[in-house]
Amino acid sequence: MGKGYNIIHLIEEKNVFILKSSTSKGVYSELLKGVKTEHYTTILKALLDREKINSFVLEGNIAFPHARINLISSPIVSIGISPSKDIPFPWQMENSISPVNFVFLLVLPTQEYYLNSRGKYVKYSD
Repeated sequence: MGKGYNIIHLIEEKNVFILKSSTSKGVYSELLKGVKTEHYTTILKALLDREKINSFVLEGNIAFPHARINLISSPIVSIGISPSKDIPFPWQMENSISPVNFVFLLVLPTQEYYLNSRGKYVKYSD
């Protein structure tokens, strides 16, 4: 069995931001500021590459950017809120731009792990 994580324990106050950026790339940079990692550039590129394939925007102006990186050993979670303005995020499913005010960023290690969400563990692996 792989590693298990309770998602609520991955969220730290230092990784919750009031967003100032007006682009998805700027938002990713802001959300990665609180992350102490020498792999910043690789993570940013992975998020941007994933966004080109298929970004994940939910109804209610919520973006859920995510990527998998083989250089980290535990998940990285950051949250951003833009209360005063909409941030345009590309949404490939609709081939359009969607306004976003809440961003939940998740960067996962590529090895097998389990993420506890709503009291259940979900298995993720390559």
